[in-house]
Amino acid sequence: MSLFVVEGARKSGKTFFVSSQNTFPVFKFDFNGAYTNLELPESGEITHGIGLGKELMVHQLNRDSFLPDLIMDRGVITNSVWGILNNRVSRDTVYQELSYMIKNNLFKDVFFFYVYGTYQGERKKDVWDHMDKMIPKEIEIFDEIIAYLSLAGVKIHKIENKFDLESLSGFQTIIKNLK
Repeated sequence: MSLFVVEGARKSGKTFFVSSQNTFPVFKFDFNGAYTNLELPESGEITHGIGLGKELMVHQLNRDSFLPDLIMDRGVITNSVWGILNNRVSRDTVYQELSYMIKNNLFKDVFFFYVYGTYQGERKKDVWDHMDKMIPKEIEIFDEIIAYLSLAGVKIHKIENKFDLESLSGFQTIIKNLK
């Protein structure tokens, strides 16, 4: 089975892409709900650890063939980026975590999609809206981590989102052709 993980900075249109397809079921971890209801600290290691724990479990379930084909809206790359961006963990810690996942074959049958492009309109989405001003720094960290994973042989497809039907169609075609 395959795990398709859609990653990208805030306002890049990840959820827009994911909800446009009807090929596979979609999973989106309710991080906002956990963060808010558990009153987690914005910069605490525990906040990073909750996301990492979910990632380790999902990727092990996928590696060991317990999951059906599945699309996930945000994943380990986002958790890593936001860990660094919010000073939850160090870059060294993130690279140690990613190395562990690579070494333990947790990216077996995983296809990452890095969606880039920035929606220019206004919107109120979640408790992280105040972080929109950090999008350039977020993109910089995404690029750094994606370069690291790509060098390690992790499959990452970069997709520009122009917020048009052609972009959606391109994403849908890639998803269908990977399976």
